[in-house]
Amino acid sequence: MNHAAAKPNRTITAGNAAENLPLIGDIVAGYAAGISSPEVVLEFFLERIAAIDGELNSFVCVDAERARVAAAESAARWRQNRPLSDIDGVPISVKDMFDVPGLPARRGSLTTSAEPVQSCAPAVERLLNAGAVIVGLTTTAEYGGAPVTISPLTGITRNAWNPQHTAGGSSGGAAVSVAAGLCSAALASDTGGSIRIPSAFNGVVGLKPTGGRIPTDPASVLRTMGCPGPMARSVADCARLYAVLADPSYGAPDPTCPAPNQSLPLDISQVRFVASRSLGYAAFLDEEVTTAFDRAIALLRARGASVREVEPDLRDPIGLFQTYTRANYASIFADLDEAGIAKLSGNVRDARAAGASITAVQLLAAARGRETLAKALQDMLGPHDILLTPMVAVSAFAAESFVPDHPATKHNPRAWSPFGYIFNLTEQPALTMPMGLSPQGLPLGLQLVAGKWHEAMLLHVAEQMESLLQFDNTPPIKRGSSKIARDSTNPEGIGYGK
Repeated sequence: MNHAAAKPNRTITAGNAAENLPLIGDIVAGYAAGISSPEVVLEFFLERIAAIDGELNSFVCVDAERARVAAAESAARWRQNRPLSDIDGVPISVKDMFDVPGLPARRGSLTTSAEPVQSCAPAVERLLNAGAVIVGLTTTAEYGGAPVTISPLTGITRNAWNPQHTAGGSSGGAAVSVAAGLCSAALASDTGGSIRIPSAFNGVVGLKPTGGRIPTDPASVLRTMGCPGPMARSVADCARLYAVLADPSYGAPDPTCPAPNQSLPLDISQVRFVASRSLGYAAFLDEEVTTAFDRAIALLRARGASVREVEPDLRDPIGLFQTYTRANYASIFADLDEAGIAKLSGNVRDARAAGASITAVQLLAAARGRETLAKALQDMLGPHDILLTPMVAVSAFAAESFVPDHPATKHNPRAWSPFGYIFNLTEQPALTMPMGLSPQGLPLGLQLVAGKWHEAMLLHVAEQMESLLQFDNTPPIKRGSSKIARDSTNPEGIGYGK
């Protein structure tokens, strides 16, 4: 760890509540220099939550008092120059799919209890042991069961750039909490794009690590398809949080997971990029997405990088994906009575019913299909290649909708988000970062994918891409704007996994 007390470019100090949001590196440099403190930074974010989140609805609960205790403990460590990590004292939100001791585990569902739990998810344990200040729990689609964040428990979570548009999902609350400057970073989860879709829609950086890199809890039929991962306002901040989450020294070690590899000193001009607009099966891309994707490729080529454009001969693996996710919901809700089933949102209830008829033979066939798919992607990518795709086929659509109003979605409701779930099936690390704005001023996302266990190279390349793309990630938020009441109805819609 590097705790040098160099003067930061910008930080949060008493009396300084600038709208320019500092990055984590600036915040901890302020701690180390003694010009800021975790208590001051926490209060800054708590004030922003109170002023802004009534309209956005990104938090299920804000744990202000315990966060203040954690911030005070962190401040004492910084005064003694004994921080626990490079995120000690940094305010972080946690998606309501992880157990946090002392907080309820609602999972976006009316079927869960409001009583606090005492259990602690392994990824949360690593954050706590690193001295992070957990601000609260963020909203999720019910049990992560949709690519937008609308749940029976918390209603609609809205886009940080325009509340009339969707936040994406299922980690919509996490992405909005980061994009709107309500915390420094977020812990989220991704089983079919749930970190990357809302990151794309809200203009933040989100990383789905290699399946199994960060411990997943609770165990399920999904196994390493489901991945805890970080969201942040920059690639460097994302890397900083990832370094803690992937470090077994901050929690119980996982003997099946190789140690994180070190970042490679590889200039972007030396990277061999493979770019695909469809992966061979995506039905469409909106023109605004195509334009931004073309610009990213042109910037790379101007920098001297090799970019090979391909459209591989792949079939849409959504059937494989649904076999696992539906079986998982059947397992989760196996003991739910009829009254409980009636409380589920329509998409989760339908997935549970479909999963109940999936056989062991079908699961084994899906496992073989995953192996074949992973081999095809491995053949397309060498050890130092990066695959580029758009993250979503559209910019954020109406907040109340599960699908955009587009002809392609009338026959395939998943046609707008085809680039996520495939890499959960292959277990490859995938990162989403902003690549521009639509004509309506909404963020558009670029996805970078590497070979398994190559997160360090992926982050290193993404940081250089960030410099090329020059995206201003400050959304046009008006503080203290009119509040939008939460819609607590039971929404019916089309969803397909975490």
